[in-house]
Amino acid sequence: MRVEMKYVSKAQAMLTPYIKAGQIKAFDGPTEIVPGIKALVHPGYTPGSAFYERRSRGRSLLFVGGIIHVPSIQFPNPKMTINERVLPSGPETRSWADV
Repeated sequence: MRVEMKYVSKAQAMLTPYIKAGQIKAFDGPTEIVPGIKALVHPGYTPGSAFYERRSRGRSLLFVGGIIHVPSIQFPNPKMTINERVLPSGPETRSWADV
């Protein structure tokens, strides 16, 4: 996967103070990060990607981040998506027209 190093350097610079202060903790499976909010790992979308689930009074809400690109199109037709997958052979990208 091709990643522009300038973005990696910026991310490292922004996160380093938090890592040194012990404010960032890695997880590799479902993890309650604070009471009522669980982090859920979703490999295959973007490496390291996670969703966040909020549970309260028997109800839940899932925060999915950038996986929903165009809600007015994707909610009525969930199969319509931008398909970007990371495979062992490298990234595979298809356009909307290919779906």
